Amino acid sequence: MRKDPTIQIKDMVSDALKRFIKLVCRPNIPIGDIEGTDLYFVYHDFIYSLSIISILVVTIKGLLPNYFVINPASLINWPIFLLLLALNALIPSLIIFALLSVPLHYKTQKIHVSIFYHALRSYSVEIILVAILFVIGINRVFINSSLVQPINTFDLIFGLVISITVLFFLFWLIAYPISKYLKNFFSKKTAYLLGLSSTILCLLINPSLSFKYFDNILDYKEFCYQYISYKYQKEIAKGIYNKECLIGKCIELKKIFHHNKSLQQTGNTVRR
Repeated sequence: MRKDPTIQIKDMVSDALKRFIKLVCRPNIPIGDIEGTDLYFVYHDFIYSLSIISILVVTIKGLLPNYFVINPASLINWPIFLLLLALNALIPSLIIFALLSVPLHYKTQKIHVSIFYHALRSYSVEIILVAILFVIGINRVFINSSLVQPINTFDLIFGLVISITVLFFLFWLIAYPISKYLKNFFSKKTAYLLGLSSTILCLLINPSLSFKYFDNILDYKEFCYQYISYKYQKEIAKGIYNKECLIGKCIELKKIFHHNKSLQQTGNTVRR
């Protein structure tokens, strides 16, 4: 008897969550055929990761109402946002796979696709944290007109913990298990050298944690609406400024989110 589709989806989500927990606790790359291993479900877990991001971004303001002044659910251009997050998992995974394919093929005369699958699963965890950092950054822009300046002690600690976790996972989930896998074919010293250097080179070639990758994901009209509504709410309420006029001028300054200096000058510009 076939299970109800709702139960099937519930089971799939539960299984994916278990695999993610196992990955974080005991990252490992199996040798040989991936069928029967967690790597076999790499694409299921990748989609599951994007689903988690969507749910998290939509609900994060409700989870921390006194912290976030923005509404990221309406601020983000979702198709582009998810596409860029997906690329920020796929591209570095391909880069690491390509970098290691040369020495591995020279040593074993085989293509080790398990490295790509493992890297993709690991970056599926990374992009969840990157999405949180992005929302934190936008919230800081609204309050402090700066991506890096924390708004309070909680924001400083929260952002710092997420940032450190991102960097830690780069080595714990990617560099370390890849190095262990390479030990099956190279000396310990060579294996760790290749594992660490490929991870570092990947960061240099593809700075996937850079906010410049996300320049196009904001709905700038909505950005200006929320920014002006928050930044000049008192002046608008008193009738000092016309809200629609300020929003119109803000839209003209489309590059305000690209450069911190422009963000700091926005207040003076919209008053003119």
